[in-house]
Amino acid sequence: MIDSVLIHPGDKRSVYQNLGESFSAIEPPIWCAMIASNLRKKGFEVQIIDANAENVSPADVADRIHNIQPLLVGIMVTGVHPSASTQTMPSALKICQAIKSTCDVPLALAGLHPTALPHQTLKESAADFVIEGDGMVSFAELLYRLKNHSESVKKTPGLWFYSSSNTIQFSFKAPVFTSFPNVSWDLLPMSLYQAHNWQCLFNVSSRKPYASIYTSIGCPYHCKFCCVHTFWQSHQVNYRKPDHVLAEIDDLVQTYGIKYLKIADENFLLHQGHYLPIVKQLIRRQYQLNIWIYGRIDAIRYSHLSLLRQAGIRWIALGIESADASVLNAVAKPIGQRHIIECVKNIQDQGICVMGNFVFGLPEDRRETLQATLDLAQTLNCEFVNFNCMMPYPGTIYYEKAIQSGTAPPSWEAYSQHAYETQPLPTSSLSSRDVLEFRDHAFTDYFSRPSYLKMIQEKFGLTARQHIEQMIRTTLKRKLVP
Repeated sequence: MIDSVLIHPGDKRSVYQNLGESFSAIEPPIWCAMIASNLRKKGFEVQIIDANAENVSPADVADRIHNIQPLLVGIMVTGVHPSASTQTMPSALKICQAIKSTCDVPLALAGLHPTALPHQTLKESAADFVIEGDGMVSFAELLYRLKNHSESVKKTPGLWFYSSSNTIQFSFKAPVFTSFPNVSWDLLPMSLYQAHNWQCLFNVSSRKPYASIYTSIGCPYHCKFCCVHTFWQSHQVNYRKPDHVLAEIDDLVQTYGIKYLKIADENFLLHQGHYLPIVKQLIRRQYQLNIWIYGRIDAIRYSHLSLLRQAGIRWIALGIESADASVLNAVAKPIGQRHIIECVKNIQDQGICVMGNFVFGLPEDRRETLQATLDLAQTLNCEFVNFNCMMPYPGTIYYEKAIQSGTAPPSWEAYSQHAYETQPLPTSSLSSRDVLEFRDHAFTDYFSRPSYLKMIQEKFGLTARQHIEQMIRTTLKRKLVP
């Protein structure tokens, strides 16, 4: 008897269009696997269906649920980056509807987006429950009550549900977990996960085996455009013990042959007392891993970069966002251009590649600040860049403002950065179309520059350059930009 099935929704084709197979990563659903581990620890039998990685339709997922007949189905609308949640809602809603049309099983939606909009999520879905917060305590409590036919199901912490009068109610806040569970890697289709194309420019023909891990949860910063605190429900950082992190990496390498690893922490380099023991032990192990991490420009200690490189860290992703100080100050990220240039140079001088993340259409952006940001990106000449549009993600102050002003994207699909339906937030002087059109032209301009392509060929080889040239020929179709 399977007590619970946890589902990771997703539709690569809808979210990424033609970039879905050849260029984007296929990430393991860490949260599904952590909650599964916690449920198993409490004696429950659990399965995971990764609909995204397996590329299965909602109808196929529903058929599998019908055959299993679990006590509880959980759909986890959470990825390893804040933007991955809302864009997954269309798939989650379709899977939810398909399951409810096929069989009568209790079904709960959970994750960042449902936590940000629990009332709306329950109302627009066919789910019985929405779980607010990380779900670690709530799933176990809900499953225990269902299994024991308890009449106190609606006393489960963190639960949104329909009352007897068919109105939506909330139980009470669930405690935030403080002890990291193990990850049930054995429940995941590990052979299907693949790294981002840019992480593998050293050898673009090999992007597997790949995994993502957390060494810490949370972020102390207050960037206004980020929704991650909605899920963590605080600005605290919860660290795993370095020994536990290293044991997990050992298992991934020795059991699954992992070559490519993502450390999904919001800022791995925040606390040197945490990351240095991990880095030094990775140097001793000599696993020859290709690892990428997130770093914040004003938190990177240049004296540690050599150690990071020796440990296998090949890429640091930086949130550069904009070249304009007033634009950055307005979103509570006051980092100066001189500091940005200095940081990128120091990282590259140590043989570590930089993934530069930029956002076009921040609230104070104008045409000239968009161009200044593109100019800065080209000056930095990062080995790869993400050019994103400003989205008013649920859980941020910009979502409420966009709803009130009527400028919010018209559908959850429109929150995806690469979808046909993409509709970014307009600024006071730029329309949504202006922002999106600039972003798409900037992407092509950046990656087709002769100086950039020369750098790629010199650093990674001719095959990598040809891969980049193939990527920029893969154009995105946009509803806003005929």
